[in-house]
Amino acid sequence: SQVYQRMLRNPKLKQIKNFIDDESGYFPNSIIVNFSKSLQWSRKEVFNDNIAMGTLTLPEYFGCAWIIDGQHRLYGVAKANKDVLVPVLAFENIEELEQANLFVEINVKQTSVDKKLLWDLYSDIYRDSSDEKQKLKYQIAETAKKMNDSGPLEGYIDIPSKPAEGGVKLSLTTVCDTIEKYMPWNHLKHPTDDSKTPENVARIINSYFVVLKALWPEDWAKGNKGVLLTNNAFGVFMMVFQDIIVKGLVYKEQKALLRANKKNEFEKELREKYLTPVINYLKRETDLQNKVKKQTGRGPQSENAGFLEDEIKKCVPDFWSPRIGGHPSVPSTTEPPIISSIEEKAKNTEPILRSFILQKLKQIHGNKWWKQGLPGGIKKGADKKWETEIKSKPFRRGEKNQNEIKFENFCGLGELKDIVIYGTNWSQAFEPVFITKDNFERNIKDVKALRDPSSHGRRIDDEDVHHGIAALSWLSRCINEPDLHPYT
Repeated sequence: SQVYQRMLRNPKLKQIKNFIDDESGYFPNSIIVNFSKSLQWSRKEVFNDNIAMGTLTLPEYFGCAWIIDGQHRLYGVAKANKDVLVPVLAFENIEELEQANLFVEINVKQTSVDKKLLWDLYSDIYRDSSDEKQKLKYQIAETAKKMNDSGPLEGYIDIPSKPAEGGVKLSLTTVCDTIEKYMPWNHLKHPTDDSKTPENVARIINSYFVVLKALWPEDWAKGNKGVLLTNNAFGVFMMVFQDIIVKGLVYKEQKALLRANKKNEFEKELREKYLTPVINYLKRETDLQNKVKKQTGRGPQSENAGFLEDEIKKCVPDFWSPRIGGHPSVPSTTEPPIISSIEEKAKNTEPILRSFILQKLKQIHGNKWWKQGLPGGIKKGADKKWETEIKSKPFRRGEKNQNEIKFENFCGLGELKDIVIYGTNWSQAFEPVFITKDNFERNIKDVKALRDPSSHGRRIDDEDVHHGIAALSWLSRCINEPDLHPYT
């Protein structure tokens, strides 16, 4: 079996082990094997002509089976601490050439479903789903289709179920993946009727692109030959859109501009304060145009979005986002905050951040947020503390939402930091909010130092206090929580 051993990848085995142990996962698809010697079959019960139950005895020699497909699943399960059922499809005495052909057929020739087709299907198969994660997929897919039906991007999104017309279009995958990753959904969704959320989100995004088109019509007319209507630029401009909404309008308590009856005022605000300096700068900087148009990946796109947001900040001094870098500046006319006040805000960081993180975990993991969103060590620690709690207060055993209770009571700032950067949590939910892990971890460390000061008689320019104030300011803007800001 050395042929197959050489294909094993330890990181993949570890991932499967964690999937089973930490997330109670299992695999519904079969491992495919071939036995080179005949098996002994003892039939116990027959259900019909095709199905029987019995005992299978394997040949008594080492290496009796060749694994045709499922090597990582098998060895990953073997490494796991939990027991899990593994379905197996077994053949007897298949010739080596046929084994090889079957391996190639499974791993090379079969093609996975195109992601853009999946996004196209989500608006049908998840239409009435009660699962939060599936519901979000449906709303995103519907939003993209509504953007394609009307507005500045009408007919410009490549949707498989609709006949293609014209030249190269924006990929449905790009549009939906970007919306999923960067849209501040809680600020854009319909306030009272969830069924109207796709229409509401599409309307707001359309207004944004209406202004972009009006500010640079000659580029818009070039389609994918220009800058604005390219897939990479869509990612960059939606990052800027996210920060304008969250770090601009919402933070300044101007969320009312997102209402349908405020469309004209919203577009005027976008044009005059935010997007005019962005487009004017982009028109001048041909090198940046090429980067925005051609560079792929979240890192380069986020950097390009930061260049554009720097231009916004020159015209709107109080605008700030983590993409720009560093800490938000503090107005020189602002009086230094009282030490006791900022220490209190630092203490309030934990419950506020915990609530924010829980909301994000439910958004990306749905009902499985506890299993899939928390590292195994944190879950085990919380479970242990909960059992200790039950021993002294047995009446709590029957309480509902026990995982939320454990999350609230047994996850401190340290655990919350680890949850944010754990697994896919970072890429799916928190990277658009905090931008870099190092920046996030450093600021949490600074808040922790400020929360439990060793001396209450420090001067305001004490290093810990200075960094703590900057960290609170940074965090309050990232999660749009003005109550954490040390100067409010």
